[in-house]
Amino acid sequence: MRITLDVTGSLFNERISTEMAYTAFHANFHLPHTMNMEIYGCHIIQEEYLLFKSKPFVITELGSAMMKEGVFIAGKTDITFTGVQSGSLSVYLYHPDKNEFLRDHRKKSVCLHRNWSSTTNEYRGAEYVLGGTLEWPRGQQELILYATGQATMEFDTEDCITINEYLMNPDKYTHKLENELLS
Repeated sequence: MRITLDVTGSLFNERISTEMAYTAFHANFHLPHTMNMEIYGCHIIQEEYLLFKSKPFVITELGSAMMKEGVFIAGKTDITFTGVQSGSLSVYLYHPDKNEFLRDHRKKSVCLHRNWSSTTNEYRGAEYVLGGTLEWPRGQQELILYATGQATMEFDTEDCITINEYLMNPDKYTHKLENELLS
């Protein structure tokens, strides 16, 4: 069953982790007003933290045991940001043939940067930070978007497992994610 969660504002940065995820999106010359991307391997954080302003999600379709422990989505999540105003992207490139970062002649990691500035000085909106691996150019990313509208994520509940299940056997699910992403 596909469900959609509203992750607008602090909900995204507090409750959604993309640090273990693969991200696929098209970085155009200008950011679109509505930005869609596919993410493989999101983690829905359910723990209570004093610094979090948001409450854990209640997703009845997943059951209370999974919701208490934390959810790893071992499949595709469609994320949409509306009212995108500006953003930046930094990607530390991976070597195409090795499992390591690409290095320059001084042995420094090669990093590409891209900024999309706002055309006005108006309110930039909520900040959304995404980490993990970018599909292309392939590398470790930090994507920051500022948007004034709604942020949603849509996924299939059949792709959900507990975070502990993922942590006990990450290769099993990472391999599945890489196959989905590269197919």
